[in-house]
Amino acid sequence: MTIVFYVLAAILAVFLAYTIVVPSAMWLPKFSHRFHLFCPTHRTYGDIHLNAMSAAVTAAYGAPRISVERCTLRARGDRCPENCLEELHV
Repeated sequence: MTIVFYVLAAILAVFLAYTIVVPSAMWLPKFSHRFHLFCPTHRTYGDIHLNAMSAAVTAAYGAPRISVERCTLRARGDRCPENCLEELHV
């Protein structure tokens, strides 16, 4: 029974590596750096850090789901309409 368990665990590990880990690692550098974008709400430029892991995983299988993780113009706890992301071409 333990051999069957080890074989199934190995198959699952290879499946996860090829479907999530490798594509995420390939796309992560594209989303992990800082972007300098114009904010239509504040009418000035700000530095934006994206939720890189979420964007990398979703970009591997279609259009990336991009969301702002940190912004220099946003106060702590404020919600961001994320209008600036429309000009981001990824």
